[in-house]
Amino acid sequence: ALYFDKIICDVPCSGSGTWRRTPEQFYFFTPDKLEEFHHRQVKILCNVLSCLKQDGELYYITCSVFRRENEDVLTEVAKELNIEIASQHYCNAMEVGGDQLFFAVVKSMRAILFSSACWRACSNNIFPIPDLRALGATNKSDNV
Repeated sequence: ALYFDKIICDVPCSGSGTWRRTPEQFYFFTPDKLEEFHHRQVKILCNVLSCLKQDGELYYITCSVFRRENEDVLTEVAKELNIEIASQHYCNAMEVGGDQLFFAVVKSMRAILFSSACWRACSNNIFPIPDLRALGATNKSDNV
């Protein structure tokens, strides 16, 4: 299995941080979509964290202004896995014509194996995410 020192995880999101320049997206937005994004983000983050080396860093990014897609995702995953949320920030570039985004640094305190806790946290099947075990990943942490 491959393990990485650093991972960038720019997850699919509502795009609410871009609505200033894409207001049509707001028109089609619903609270149900927010929940779908939240569950998908939790699942992706759990999957990706299993590829992070001990003491590695993951950079979690969205272009969302919603807590549900940002802090709530990190908090939910941190409850189940041995990670530290080292920092988290909203970056507002609207003054210079840019978008708003969320950025967090997550640190792995130890190798994250395919534990029942990880799969329990990722058990929502609204959006099936490929099982990394099926792609050749194992529970072994030889490279960590």
